[in-house]
This record gives sequence, structure tokens and C-alpha cells, in this order.
Amino acid sequence: MVIFLAKSALDHVGYVDARQCRRGKELGIYVTFSAGVTGGAVTIEGAPSQDYAGIWAPLQAVPFASASSTHFVPIAAVHGSVRARITTAVENGTVDAHYFGV
Repeated sequence: MVIFLAKSALDHVGYVDARQCRRGKELGIYVTFSAGVTGGAVTIEGAPSQDYAGIWAPLQAVPFASASSTHFVPIAAVHGSVRARITTAVENGTVDAHYFGV
């Protein structure tokens, strides 16, 4: 399932479906940097609910490593809400984030 596609702006946020967060035991999140990317970072974060207004808990940082690369983030706990947030603007390309759950 898509969290976001072809994004690059600092603080862009996409959410895992709330039903998946409540019923799933594990999530797998794939973060993919496009060809040409030279920098950027995404952080996977958790909170009690999607409308939580405070600072979300960082679950895993995904710094840029190389263009055309995919990173896997396993989440082995139940959260009220999980999101992916671009924490360093993506340079010279874009980033995608997808999730799968069981």
C-alpha cells in the first residue's frame, strides 16, 4: 500500500492506514530513493493517533545511501498511528514509501 509517491519536500508526511496499525502485528515499510538522488532522509514515526499534535516518536531513520535504492524498515509492534516523514529534503529526485502488514 502506498504511503506516498514521488515526493521530495521537507516535512512531507504520509500515513499507514489506521486500520492496519490497529489490527496488524507487524509492518514492513519500504523507502525507495529515485535515480539521481544525491541527498535526503525519511523518518518512520509512531504516535497514539493520526491526529496527535505533539512530537511523534521516531521509530527508524532512513538516511539517503545511494540513488535507485530501497531500504526496508520492520515495525514489530502495534501503534495507534505510523507515518513516514521526509526529515531532510530529497535532492535531485524523489522518494516513495510503501507498507505491507500482517
